[in-house]
Amino acid sequence: MSIYPADNSDVRDDIVHVVWSYHDGPREGIAEFRGWPHVYKCRFSEVTDDWTDVFWLMKIEPSLLKLAEEQFAIFRRWKNQHELGSVSIDSHPALPTDRARYDELRSVIGDGLQLQPEHSITRRAHFSLGGAPNGLTVRWTSL
Repeated sequence: MSIYPADNSDVRDDIVHVVWSYHDGPREGIAEFRGWPHVYKCRFSEVTDDWTDVFWLMKIEPSLLKLAEEQFAIFRRWKNQHELGSVSIDSHPALPTDRARYDELRSVIGDGLQLQPEHSITRRAHFSLGGAPNGLTVRWTSL
């Protein structure tokens, strides 16, 4: 039995906190669902050989979200400098000044952000720009 009702009575735009993977749209990261952070991961259809609009959602603790946001901010600083040509790919995913903290975060986070389908629910996602601090929101609906 699911802890979430199947209806869409409380459908709203939720904040997307982190996008780890983006291929023609967000595919994996962390977003809110009903006021709680969840790891999300898009389902791929082997039949159509394409991404679907169906995602697994797995609830995580807010403390884990804070660690993931810090780690993602470190990566984004590296990515910005890499795009400017200031650092090489060899330093990926952190600037030399951030490397120790990035590695510490990776150790603390461990496998806590690894989505486990057996502990997840599935929902359809519609991502939109605007309305959130980082500019990306998602609307989750029942299948």
